[in-house]
Amino acid sequence: MTEKLSIALLAGGDSSEREIALQSAAQIAAALDPEKYDVTMIDLHGRDWHYTAPDGREWQVDKNDFSLTVAGERREFDYALILIHGTPGEDGRLQGYLDMMGIPYSSCGMTSSVLTFDKVTTKRTLAGRGINLARERFLRRGETWDATEIADDLGLPLFVKPNASGSSFGVTKVRTAEELPAAVEKAFSESDEVLIEECIAGREMGCGVMIAGGREYLFPITEIVSKKEFFDYEAKYTAGFSDEITPADIAPEVKAELNRMTLEAYRTCRCRGVVRVDFIVTPEGKPYFIELNSIPGMSPGSIVPKQVKAMGMTMGQLYDLLRECFACDLERCKGICCVEGNAGAPLEDDEPDILEREYPAYKPYMTAAGIAAVERQGFMVVDSDGDYTTPLVDDAECAYAYEENGVTLCAIEKAWAEGRTAYRKPISCHLYPIRLVQFSNGTVGLNYHRWSVCAGARECGRKLGLPVYKALREPIVRRFGEEFYEALDAAAELLKNR
Repeated sequence: MTEKLSIALLAGGDSSEREIALQSAAQIAAALDPEKYDVTMIDLHGRDWHYTAPDGREWQVDKNDFSLTVAGERREFDYALILIHGTPGEDGRLQGYLDMMGIPYSSCGMTSSVLTFDKVTTKRTLAGRGINLARERFLRRGETWDATEIADDLGLPLFVKPNASGSSFGVTKVRTAEELPAAVEKAFSESDEVLIEECIAGREMGCGVMIAGGREYLFPITEIVSKKEFFDYEAKYTAGFSDEITPADIAPEVKAELNRMTLEAYRTCRCRGVVRVDFIVTPEGKPYFIELNSIPGMSPGSIVPKQVKAMGMTMGQLYDLLRECFACDLERCKGICCVEGNAGAPLEDDEPDILEREYPAYKPYMTAAGIAAVERQGFMVVDSDGDYTTPLVDDAECAYAYEENGVTLCAIEKAWAEGRTAYRKPISCHLYPIRLVQFSNGTVGLNYHRWSVCAGARECGRKLGLPVYKALREPIVRRFGEEFYEALDAAAELLKNR
């Protein structure tokens, strides 16, 4: 029986979408399996970050370490599940805070969140990536602009949008140049910057997507048929004001193009977790990008839950898939810390003797700091877990590592390549954090150094009872290739059978 993960479900927020965020959080809290997750719902509103206990009392989060003390009992969290639309949950602010606190979280990383919350920056990022974009004009508060000139340039009608907002707050469709000033002022009430876009006529499509455990999940596409002028807040969240058809009745080639653009936007913007990308498809079948929602609505009336249902999946199962990404920040992961669950083999007892014997062969390739570390600490050291590991330089770099043309290399491997030693077994975890190796006594195992596994991955692996490398297929393959990942699977299976 694995230990339950302690999850902080972050809801509310400071934007006009606050109520929708609270509805989303309530839906997800009800969907998460209480046998797997210990969920604490925290409402964020300005500096007030509180948990409401069943007796109605409110308890404040300690922002110094993101902990919560309820009636004298301190709670620490393994993971933050962010369901805040708008600021601070969708614009990168909360992600930056959680990064500093060392708390893994469900949404896009800080940089990706900042990028995707800013509509014009998102469009600049996607330009040249094979995604069709509407022409636009960008306005900052206080700038002078000419309504007639913009209308003549972009044509009519036009959409006027806050540059950083969601749920269509502050959005207006204008049909004449005379309507532009009032529409721009309305948009400025939600954001300090405004985007004016040409109107692309067509059918609106919502495309859900996520990558979990290295696998791509393209949700069934939803066609959004608004009974209002466009898909505004009322049409989105009031029953009867829109029809949402899932799956959309579209040609196979249009579906394929929407899926391609959705994945391209997801990857280009370095997204993570569940994301929804919206498009307009012209009568000719050409999709145009509208926006990317890095934390899409999860309330009962929202699009993504309907798509998940159409996939034959429950919301609880959806977040079970995402739990395998709880340990690490895949945006930054390089595939180094990629195994846990006791799948590794400790170094052999004769390792220090071999290293001492062969040391003169690879010493010429080592750095002065590495040589000093070896002479001070020994050829191998025993870590706090009782495993052999390499001596370290400044508690971080392997003593046997060195740089050549800006690339970190292994002095032992280099000496072998130069014919100076018959001993090739790699030591530097920066180069070979995990490898299926043939030990000198004839046994085979996974060779890695435990200290190279980050604390978050180790803790997650312990609680979930799974090898973390299973959840990190994408960065591992990206760095080491498909053959290496297959070797991990083979080695893990071999060790399990043994």
